[in-house]
Amino acid sequence: MKVFAWNTWFETGIEHIDAQHQKLVEMINTLGTCEIESQDDQINLQNLYTTLFDYAHQHFADEEKLMAEFAVDSGHTIKHRKEHAEFAREVTLMAKTHSENPRADFEMLYRYLISWLGFHILGTDHAMTRQVMRIRSGMSPEDALRQELNSQDHGLSAMQDALFNLYEVVTEQNKQLHQQNSALETQVNERMQALEVANAYLLKNQQELQVLNQQLKLAQNQVLQSEKMAAIGQLAAGVAHEINNPIGFVSSNLGTLKTYTERLLMVLNAYTQMEPLIPPGEELASLRAIKQTVELDFLQQDVVDLLLESREGLDRVTKIIQDLKDFSHVNEAEWIDTDLNQGLDSTLNVVWNEVKYKAKIIKEYGDIPEINCLASQINQVFLNLIVNASHAIEESGTITLRTQLKDGFIVVEVADSGMGIPPEIRHRIFEPFFTTKPIGKGTGLGLSLSYDIVKKHGGHIDVSSEPGVGTSFKVWLPLHREGVLA
Repeated sequence: MKVFAWNTWFETGIEHIDAQHQKLVEMINTLGTCEIESQDDQINLQNLYTTLFDYAHQHFADEEKLMAEFAVDSGHTIKHRKEHAEFAREVTLMAKTHSENPRADFEMLYRYLISWLGFHILGTDHAMTRQVMRIRSGMSPEDALRQELNSQDHGLSAMQDALFNLYEVVTEQNKQLHQQNSALETQVNERMQALEVANAYLLKNQQELQVLNQQLKLAQNQVLQSEKMAAIGQLAAGVAHEINNPIGFVSSNLGTLKTYTERLLMVLNAYTQMEPLIPPGEELASLRAIKQTVELDFLQQDVVDLLLESREGLDRVTKIIQDLKDFSHVNEAEWIDTDLNQGLDSTLNVVWNEVKYKAKIIKEYGDIPEINCLASQINQVFLNLIVNASHAIEESGTITLRTQLKDGFIVVEVADSGMGIPPEIRHRIFEPFFTTKPIGKGTGLGLSLSYDIVKKHGGHIDVSSEPGVGTSFKVWLPLHREGVLA
């Protein structure tokens, strides 16, 4: 795009001066095109500014040398040099403005530069070259100046002087405007930086608040879970207390009944042994009829079996109550030495109704020492893993419970033959409130709470899973807790 169109009006008659003027016009047009169409090419634009400044400086030096060579009037020479300096300042200002803010209003400064150069060539340069041409033709510098002054249109000359004075004022205003813009831009940048810092601070606070809210929600659910466990423990203790009394006298009565039954059977056996001594007759026939009617032989054997089964039933009830108490450890809120094999059995008995219809239990317990832990919390971990294993089995399958001592850890493994965990969600299973169960079927806290409990004990949980094959959770608990010998 050519904004400055060269024509014969600008020709001075001095060939090398005209060639330099045309070169300046070409460079200014190139600069305008690149500034408008290629704002992203900052390096190229800076090179064009530098080249323009250097070439203008060379041209001005040639003109000033020409004026000195032909002894052009000193008043004109001073004015000429002053205008050259103004042009150099304007190019410098444009380059600086572009460097500091490439998106600044370039068009105003650019058109000002074009207008300035056009009036300078038509006015000051033409006046200088006319004097040089007269001196070349043999006229003295004084006569050349006198003729120039006589031939001037004083109105036009005054207008040109006023115009260049105006340009000088505009140049100074442009300089001040640039300084003000730079100061304003600095202030805006400082405020933007302050705003960014404030926004970052607010964002950080918001993120911290979100984390705190999540921690609070998790803590509330942990408290709820702990209260639930405490309620289970209190219920177990209450049930145990209420059931132990009738179980106690039923057990005592069964013991007495067993003794009485054994004695009655002894008497009955004695009568049976005396039966051959009874002479044949109605009495013997009647006795044998009664024995056949009541199935005495069967009753003698079955009453013993009934007593044994009743005793086994009472023992099972007693074992269930003890398992409830062992699982909840309602009176044990401190770290205690615990047998994890027994903890697994107690937990399994508590959730047996959840498991027995879907899975066969395989126990592979190792010979492991007791470990110092919060027994009720560790049992809660076992409960969550066993229930999850049961839920992972759609119809029927197996749940394997393994324990072993390895590398200073007791490793408790709960493995199932269920549907497995998809790889895309495996990294999220320990996140609070993450669940794949339908709404209302799960809180998404079981594994999260288990992870926190195991971490609090200085251990960790490993998980491996293959979709369609099954999942294995391994709980690693250190034998030695910090400061405590397990």
